[in-house]
Amino acid sequence: MAGDLAQVAGYFGTNGEAVRPRPIERVSHRDPVFDPDRTLEYALIYAASHGRADIVEFLLAKQPDLSVREPVHGATALGAARYHHPSAGRPAGSPAVVRLLEAHAR
Repeated sequence: MAGDLAQVAGYFGTNGEAVRPRPIERVSHRDPVFDPDRTLEYALIYAASHGRADIVEFLLAKQPDLSVREPVHGATALGAARYHHPSAGRPAGSPAVVRLLEAHAR
């Protein structure tokens, strides 16, 4: 889902509120529990980590809290976008996503 803007948009109503948040409890039984009230922020973090500027831009319009960290790696959206990931084709992170997030934080 991290790469499909139409599918991501389908989780929000016309007023911008999440209407079908996918319940996330934890990645594995050893991982920390996800806060169900932070689904928007977690979606933003994972879209940022995958370099999906279109989805990041869409989710930023929903006014997420950019200080939220996801519980598995402790990353914020900006930290995830800056992460150097050569094996995924992002040796310098995701500069376009970093710019979006930095502009939104101002």
